[in-house]
Amino acid sequence: MGGFAEYERYDALGLADLVRRGKVTWDALPEDRKDRLQGLVVEHSIVYSRSLIGYRFSEVEAAALPPVQQTLVRTHPVTRRRSLFLGSPASHILGWPVDEGRKLLVPFQLVDTKSVHERRTRCLPRRE
Repeated sequence: MGGFAEYERYDALGLADLVRRGKVTWDALPEDRKDRLQGLVVEHSIVYSRSLIGYRFSEVEAAALPPVQQTLVRTHPVTRRRSLFLGSPASHILGWPVDEGRKLLVPFQLVDTKSVHERRTRCLPRRE
C-alpha cells in the first residue's frame, strides 16, 4: 500500500499530523545537517519514554516490550520525499554513547512539537 491510500489510513488513525511534522522538520534543516543524519538508526523504547514521566514497568512488562530499531531518516517510496521518524519513544542513536545520541535527538523532538510544525484542524458539529 502507498500514496493516498496510505495517507488516508494514517489520517484515520490520527497519525497524519505526525507524518507531516516529520517532513516539515526535515525540510527546515540545513543541508549539511541532513547529510550527517542520513543512515543513523534510533532505538525506540516505550519503557524509556514512560520512565521520563515517572512510570516504571515491572521486569516482566519491560521484557514483553523490547526496544526496536528504526532509521531516523525515511524516504517515501513514491514521492522520494524525506522525513524524520521521531517520537517520545526515540531513546538514542545506535552505535553512539547513549548521552550523545540523546543530545542529538532532543532538539528535534522539541522542534517537532512547535506550533510551526503543526496542522490546525477546526472541528465542526456532528451532522445528524
